[in-house]
Amino acid sequence: MRLNTSNSYITNRTDTPAPRRIAPLITKWLYFLVLIFIVVYLIYYFTNRAISIEHHALLDINSTPIKTPHAGLVTEIAPVGSIVTSGQRIALVKSLKECEMPDNSVAIERISYQIADKKNDIFAVEKTYTLKQGQLSQIKKNQLDRALELNAPLINENFKAGLTEDIALLGIELATERRKLELLTERLRQITQKPQPKLPPSCFDQEILSNQSGVVVAASVELNSAVKVGDDLIHIEPTDPAMVVRAFVNYKESASIEVGQEFIVEFANGERSSAKVIGLVNSKNEWLSARSKDFETSRATEITFEPTNNDAKSVWKKNKHLQVKVIGRKI
Repeated sequence: MRLNTSNSYITNRTDTPAPRRIAPLITKWLYFLVLIFIVVYLIYYFTNRAISIEHHALLDINSTPIKTPHAGLVTEIAPVGSIVTSGQRIALVKSLKECEMPDNSVAIERISYQIADKKNDIFAVEKTYTLKQGQLSQIKKNQLDRALELNAPLINENFKAGLTEDIALLGIELATERRKLELLTERLRQITQKPQPKLPPSCFDQEILSNQSGVVVAASVELNSAVKVGDDLIHIEPTDPAMVVRAFVNYKESASIEVGQEFIVEFANGERSSAKVIGLVNSKNEWLSARSKDFETSRATEITFEPTNNDAKSVWKKNKHLQVKVIGRKI
C-alpha cells in the first residue's frame, strides 16, 4: 500500500533558520569585558606601582617642652587644652630645700673684735717700748754726767745691753702688730663693701612662665608630684606651629625623589592636601623601628615635607591627630 505524502505538513513547510539565543551571546561578551577590565587594571596597577611612591608618614608639630629649673614639688600646673600667652605663669614648683640667708654681720662683728684686741696689744707694746726707751735715755744721760765727773751713779753695762736688746725686740713686735692691724682693717673694709650674698634660686618657689603663646597639648607630671632638675613639665604647641611630615623610605626609592618635588598628603579620613619635599637625610631611626612595623628604617632615607600653602597647612592642623601617608610620582 502506498501513502500519498504530496500534501503532507512535512513536504509543504517552508524551510527557515533556527532562532538565535541572546543569553549565551551576552554572557560571552560580559566575560570578555571582565577579562579586558582585569587585564587593564593589572597593567594600571603595576605601572602605577612602578612610577609612584606611597608611604606611611608622621605629622610632626613643633611643640615646645617646658622643663623644671630645679628640683621641687609641683603645686600648680596649667591643664591640658588651656590656651596660654607668652610670659604667662603655667606652673609653680615649690622648693624642698631649707636655706639660711648668708649674713655678713657675723664676720664684721668678729673682725671688729679682733681689731679692738689688736689695738690694745699695740697700746701695751708701745707703752713698754716707751718705758724702755726712757730707761735707756736715762742711762745714756748718766754716762754723759759721769764723763763730765758729775755726781752720777755707776753704770751697769749688762743692764744697758739687755735694755737695748729689749727695745729692739719691742720695735720688731710693734711693727708686726701694726701690720696685722692694717690687714684686719683692710679685711673689714672688703667685707663691708662686699654686696650682700644672695640665696640660689633653688631655695625659692619657682614660677614657670610660658616662653610662647599657644595651647598646652600634654602634661608630663601630675599635680603635687616631685620633679628633678631638667624634667619635662608640659608641652606647648605654638599658636602658629611649624608643621612637617616625615616619611622613611628605602634608600633605593629615595634616589627618585628630589627637594622641591610635590606630593599628596592623605589623612586617614580621606582628606588630602599638597606638600613639597624640603629635605632628604640618610637615617636609621631606632625610635620608629621599636614602635612601628610600617617603616623600613634599615638603610632608610628620612624625607621631610612641608605644606605648599596656607590651605594645606590648615588641613594638616585640623587632622594633626590622624594617621597620614604621602603619595607621589618618581622622577
